Amino acid sequence: MAVVAAIVSGGAFAANAAADAPIITQGSFTVPLHPLSGVCSFDLMSGATIQFTERDYFTSGVLARSAFHLVEQDSFDANGVTLISDWMDSNFEFRFDASGNVTTAYYNGIIERVHLPGGGLFISAGRVDYSADGFPEFVLAPDHGGIQNLDAFCAAFAP
Repeated sequence: MAVVAAIVSGGAFAANAAADAPIITQGSFTVPLHPLSGVCSFDLMSGATIQFTERDYFTSGVLARSAFHLVEQDSFDANGVTLISDWMDSNFEFRFDASGNVTTAYYNGIIERVHLPGGGLFISAGRVDYSADGFPEFVLAPDHGGIQNLDAFCAAFAP
């Protein structure tokens, strides 16, 4: 789930404009491979390809809410092993105060779904409250929902 850093940094928000109907933007971006710590006992490299539909809602010309539908595919590399996730659908919503600061950010959907070598499935799905969690760059386990086969996921990359 590499998308939060790109979205919170403001790279994906449409320009501010007054409108009754939401402003809809579609696009895609790639998150280049970067180190990912804290998932396994060793670091992974992680990257993503993300397609999005963004809907920006304004109140009196001020951005009040941004809702994203995401279709994402992630890659993970370590110790000569590469695993690619399935394409995953999810929704991300940000709410803003009158000054444009993010006040809440929620993610709902599949966080990761990776088929493991030799069979099995690593999956994490549910709801993440990024604002309550301090806006972390990466979240693998949902606040509400579940995660299955993390040990097998890490074992697939073990040296």
